[in-house]
Amino acid sequence: IDVAGSLARLGLEYGTLRRMLIRFADGQQPTFDALRAAVDAGDCDGAARHAHAIAGSSGNLGAADLRLAAKALEQAGRESRAPDLAPLMREYEDCEALLRPSNLEDVFLLLTDRDRLT
Repeated sequence: IDVAGSLARLGLEYGTLRRMLIRFADGQQPTFDALRAAVDAGDCDGAARHAHAIAGSSGNLGAADLRLAAKALEQAGRESRAPDLAPLMREYEDCEALLRPSNLEDVFLLLTDRDRLT
């Protein structure tokens, strides 16, 4: 997560960004679940639609790796590449794991430590 870039781009304080990330993690769970269901069903249109929503919101919050993984899923869906969805979903889930509500406190600790060092 690009904390410094997100703070500068959005004009926020760290505490506000932190709250936004928590809301994102809590609020996006239905979209994450819908994306998983679309991929499992081989529903390219659904995968593209849900991945697009996640890519936009994660990009705004500085979660670049998650944005890129979601964009790859979106592109595969738009191109009707159903066989590519499952492998791309695994890559996406690796990125998304950091933003699960149960993992966010650890992420915040790491980010705070990293930002203190730079």
